[in-house]
Amino acid sequence: MHALSLISMPQLEHAEFSIIYQQQLDLCRLKVLSRTSNLDMSQKQPSALEPLSRKVKKGYVRGQEPAPSLLNHYRGHRGSINSVAFHPNLETVYSAGTDGFIMSWNFRRETRALRFEGHEKPVNEVALSKDGDLMLSASDDATVRVWVPIIKGDFLSLKAHSAAVRSVCFNPVETSQFATCSNDKTVKLWSVQRFKTKANTTKFKSHDFITSFSNHTNWVRSVRYSRDGRLLCTASDDKSIRVYDLRNNTCVHTLSCDAGTPTKADFNPCGGYYVGVSTTANSFLLYDARMEKLLQSYTNLNDGPVNSFAFHPGGDFAVTVSEDAKIKILDLVEGRPIFTLYGPRTGVLATAFSPDGKLFATGGKDRELLIWEPVLLPYSEDEIATDYNKENSASLQGSKASERASVAGTESRNISQSGSKSSTSSRQTIHSMS
Repeated sequence: MHALSLISMPQLEHAEFSIIYQQQLDLCRLKVLSRTSNLDMSQKQPSALEPLSRKVKKGYVRGQEPAPSLLNHYRGHRGSINSVAFHPNLETVYSAGTDGFIMSWNFRRETRALRFEGHEKPVNEVALSKDGDLMLSASDDATVRVWVPIIKGDFLSLKAHSAAVRSVCFNPVETSQFATCSNDKTVKLWSVQRFKTKANTTKFKSHDFITSFSNHTNWVRSVRYSRDGRLLCTASDDKSIRVYDLRNNTCVHTLSCDAGTPTKADFNPCGGYYVGVSTTANSFLLYDARMEKLLQSYTNLNDGPVNSFAFHPGGDFAVTVSEDAKIKILDLVEGRPIFTLYGPRTGVLATAFSPDGKLFATGGKDRELLIWEPVLLPYSEDEIATDYNKENSASLQGSKASERASVAGTESRNISQSGSKSSTSSRQTIHSMS
């Protein structure tokens, strides 16, 4: 069964909802956290990313950016929101929930919401192809659906696994291919064939099974492609993150997660083998999968499990969402959290950035979808070079002072300079590998 229905948003409910959230945001005091916060980080985290050269937004100074603002909010699901995804070209965001529905919300308030029906059990994830012409959904009913996300659009349903399907994603290069993972401990790759009718509508012809991976020994929670489509990373309840090379369909790297069970793993958009991981131990981790090395560890980030996260499209920032209802924005270049957002009333389960990075969405157990507008200043190469020169200069001065103190028979230690040197060393190593 497949149905798509139009839903109007009652104005009274919408107005009451606006007042509630305005009061919450006025009280929350979105704040900048210091490097010496309660995150068990004794010093500045080593930088793990090579920022792209981009123009800094005019009118704002780094460190003095305004707090993210709540742009829009939507209510329509009858259960928790498990997943959110932005359309790559339209002002539309999609949400999937435990009610078995997928909702499509347009930023223009006068436009009605669309509801995609068909799954018999909760929908765990929704994903869009890079052009937005196809949509994937994964459900506890062990099926995956491929949709043409328009009114009267075609769909294809396939029995993908023998247990609940936890995650799906499109290949960002070859959008006819997609990956799925499941509670049956497997990861599978698929492809779909479609054609255009004389009326220029898209119809599905068939689907093909490509291959499967059975390396995990417990439920597989998430699956993601790398930006170039050549790698695949998975996170499992067996406390491991695996990276597969799709050119020869083999597992090439395995990361052990000591900080709880991973809830999601994803490649950083900056490229390479950088993999972010959220965990049930209230933490967010950043790995270099090629070296099988932990680069950044944000332990005790929240007061509850970190359910999910999303990288900013530029790779410099990440948003994490937690069971404690808090939303954190991390500066991955500086290696520190910069904003804590309060607003959701219960645990937050999902988040996603818009393709241009100007917005991000969150959803969770309170059944409400929130659209946030942050001001995140991208890092330029000049900033990194200047910071590197300053840190080298400070390190050199500290070394000379230490030598003079040693000659005088005294001991000299500069913890902050030592930390900066460690950060710079890590950054240069990663740059040389990129």
